[in-house]
Amino acid sequence: MPGNITRRGKNSYRLSVSTGFDSGGNRILHRKTIRAASMKEAELELAKFVSEVENPQYVKPSKMTFKEFSGKWLTEYAVPTLSERTVQDYRKHLGNRLIPFFGNMVLESITPFIIHQYYNRLRNNGRRDGKQTKLSEMTIKQIHLFLSSLFERAVKWGFIHDNPLKRVEAPKVKRNKNNAYDARQLEDIFKVIDGEQLKYKLIFTLAVTCGLRRGEILGLRWSDIEPASRRLHIRQASQPIIGKGVIFKEPKTFNSLRTVSIPEPIIGLLEQYRTEQDEHREKVGSLWQTSDLLFTQWDGTPMYPDSVSRWFGRLIKAHNLPHIRFHDLRHTAASMMISKGVDVKTVSGILGHADIKTTLNIYAHVFDYKKAEAAEKMAELIKLS
Repeated sequence: MPGNITRRGKNSYRLSVSTGFDSGGNRILHRKTIRAASMKEAELELAKFVSEVENPQYVKPSKMTFKEFSGKWLTEYAVPTLSERTVQDYRKHLGNRLIPFFGNMVLESITPFIIHQYYNRLRNNGRRDGKQTKLSEMTIKQIHLFLSSLFERAVKWGFIHDNPLKRVEAPKVKRNKNNAYDARQLEDIFKVIDGEQLKYKLIFTLAVTCGLRRGEILGLRWSDIEPASRRLHIRQASQPIIGKGVIFKEPKTFNSLRTVSIPEPIIGLLEQYRTEQDEHREKVGSLWQTSDLLFTQWDGTPMYPDSVSRWFGRLIKAHNLPHIRFHDLRHTAASMMISKGVDVKTVSGILGHADIKTTLNIYAHVFDYKKAEAAEKMAELIKLS
């Protein structure tokens, strides 16, 4: 396989390798510009280049830019195969951070070092809201995973030979202990929850007793409730989509599609709430948007998930309760179940985790008291002997 070297300037050389002729009789050339201290060094690089081109898996470098490829990736892969919410999040990452930095770079020219530099830039000045604080490692890790997926698709489609993210260290995120209310704090909030609208009282109670996610609660329909058997079925979750409002979709994992037993007191709340909703619907009349949803806005349209979080934030602030997120009520439910001796497999099933390992990893700290309990029981054995 013939190859030659052309000096282009001080320490700059162009390598050319021929692989025959195409169907039109034109020579097929592969070129590469390198930096080398001498002709001898350039000859060594030419030998390497010839070896690369001879490899059956060799991909000819593309001049496509990051911006051009990300557009193709969105239209040809993301939109047809990923959820609308995921595509929305990826568009934000591309528009707010990635295209402003990588946009005009040729895809093949983006090296692991350039990506490493970009992560450091995000750490120092990565926020888009003007706040002079560092971008969290969690957000940078999300960007890392997205970039890795995007470049892997570029490899599969033959635009680049190698995924540079394979040689970039993923940002390390320290797992924080999940915030959750303890038994006393839970007792305090149940005292004040009675003064709230029945709708919100029921939303809160489902989260803290059944461990449901916010979107799962707002996706519940009356047809998902079985009062006689005291069960509810998680079949869909609500998601807000910019430009579309609230949509409903199946949970993304098989285990999230599940049946959960309902504590008996909640059945009474559900019956009371249904009567209240029926009376309200009659008052609204023709303005009511017919649906089977449990939780709606005043006119029967779906509730926005953030409205629940805002309500909960106002509640705990008004009563000087410890600040946690609404999602942390799910952690509270899990912690209470574990502390009451519910086995981990059952807890995992109630929460809809993919496997028991997920539950053990998230709630490892909650099991610490079990270790102390086991030690005490072993101590009792020693005394008996």
